[in-house]
Amino acid sequence: MNLLENSHPSTLAAGSGPITALQRIVLHTNVRQGACVELTRRVPGASSAAWELRAVGGEAVSLQAHGDGWRLCTLRQGTYAVQIEHRFGAEFAGRWPLRTDTVLL
Repeated sequence: MNLLENSHPSTLAAGSGPITALQRIVLHTNVRQGACVELTRRVPGASSAAWELRAVGGEAVSLQAHGDGWRLCTLRQGTYAVQIEHRFGAEFAGRWPLRTDTVLL
């Protein structure tokens, strides 16, 4: 399993409303059952309600709330390119507020 791409803005600028940002993830797995990418917050004390996301393009994957973040999972082996739109609250302003980890199913 390899995370081939994880592109996103390096910082988020505070504004008068929610902060929006796009993230592109390209994951390759040869595991038959697929694999997951976990996105977790680096911002201590930030409310779960202050972060929403949705897949807006790319291959079909599942998105599930998981612990302190989200889990994006493939359903079988292959290479998956997914674009995710994030909406963050103002407390997420600053350096990219998410950690990305790969997980086998």
